[in-house]
Amino acid sequence: MVREVKEETMEEALDLVTRTFNESMAPSYSKEAADNFRNFIERIRQGEEKDVKMWFYNVGDEMAGVFALSEPDRISLCFVDKAFQGRKIATELFEAVKVILIARCVSMIKVDAFPETSDFYRKLGFRTLGKETEKNGMKYIPMGYVLM
Repeated sequence: MVREVKEETMEEALDLVTRTFNESMAPSYSKEAADNFRNFIERIRQGEEKDVKMWFYNVGDEMAGVFALSEPDRISLCFVDKAFQGRKIATELFEAVKVILIARCVSMIKVDAFPETSDFYRKLGFRTLGKETEKNGMKYIPMGYVLM
């Protein structure tokens, strides 16, 4: 079930994101890129990223995945706990958030996809909007999904 992250579930959600990032992505990132990502998570934790809205997916009583938007239309986080990967949880989160954004008349969802995740976004229907870019040590591919 998809639900919005509230104050009482924020720590669990950010811990899932941090743990999953550290296990699966950080080893292939430069120190600068990993530090920038961790700093972003810490800013969310401290309440400094006011425009970030987050949702989570539970399997039973366990939080299995987290999805976040920054601004009204940009994916900033999409992580599924290693124990739950391969169960279409990220897809379920995306589909639920898509409904919310369509109701808000958002016409396109954007993401700066890590190169390792670009195939996942393509399978969802995202299209590449530009070349692979590097900023603050992080490599990404700008992608978009047309809603309307």
